[in-house]
Amino acid sequence: MSARDQFVLDLVDDFSSYPIDSDRWEFTLNRLAELGINALNILRFTPKTGQIHWVRSSMSKP
Repeated sequence: MSARDQFVLDLVDDFSSYPIDSDRWEFTLNRLAELGINALNILRFTPKTGQIHWVRSSMSKP
């Protein structure tokens, strides 16, 4: 197993231990910050219609 594969497995395992959405979001932002990433924008949409279902961004965080 590669180091990247192990990183992903560890990340998913750690992620699943947070049952509260806000805790998972903070965990994700903290792990990305460890990699030098300072912002995250994600959304869910339906490609066929273009309908956006939800959006989340860390850009408003100081």
